[in-house]
Amino acid sequence: MKTKKLFYAILTSALLMSSLSSFCQYFSAGARVGMDFGSLSNFSKVKSDAEDVGEKVARNAHVGFQGGFFGCYNFNKILGVQAEFIFDRKGEKLTYTGTDHGDIITITMNTSVTYMTIPILFKGGYDFGRFQVYGIFGPYIGIGLAGKVKHTENGTSVERSMKFTKYDATSSMDDSPYEHANRFDAGLTIGVQPGFKLGPGIIIMDLRYNFGFIDVQNYSPKPDNYYVRCTRSFGLSFGYVIPFGKK
Repeated sequence: MKTKKLFYAILTSALLMSSLSSFCQYFSAGARVGMDFGSLSNFSKVKSDAEDVGEKVARNAHVGFQGGFFGCYNFNKILGVQAEFIFDRKGEKLTYTGTDHGDIITITMNTSVTYMTIPILFKGGYDFGRFQVYGIFGPYIGIGLAGKVKHTENGTSVERSMKFTKYDATSSMDDSPYEHANRFDAGLTIGVQPGFKLGPGIIIMDLRYNFGFIDVQNYSPKPDNYYVRCTRSFGLSFGYVIPFGKK
């Protein structure tokens, strides 16, 4: 009986080690850091609203940090799936120019929110040996951790923390709607990841565009001229990937 149990134990261990070895042949993990260049959607409507009251509005790219870790499972040299755990900062920078009692005033609103983002990306491409290139596509979800709004008028700045609560448009005691945001974000990511083998791993360059679906504003109730605004960002980062095993 003991011999039979020992045989089954050895057989189970061999099968488990074989499965792990097969898994590791296609698994890799790494980290990357870079920058996000972003804005919010419906800028044309913001611009039109400003022009209706004799103001001008310009949009500059909001620049924020992104970085984190990821793991990838390749089914073969062509297809794979990649899960990421990323911290990134998204937002918008708008500059309004108008007049107040004949004086020209310039107001800049710089909104910035740090998200913990989890993308699940499908990869398609090819490994050519020392060089590889993959396209990436898939959904992401983001949870707002912290944020700030910097209001600058004619050189004088005031910075306030973002609140992940609803802005009560009916209350005269509530503060600016720009200081309120939806805590959650979700959307699609599309991009490309070229890589070059160096040492035990692979240096990658990650180029991606994030297309948000969820309104980042948090009004209650919504005004008649309300329009949805979602995150849009272009990301550029560099990372290093270490494969566990040999494909």
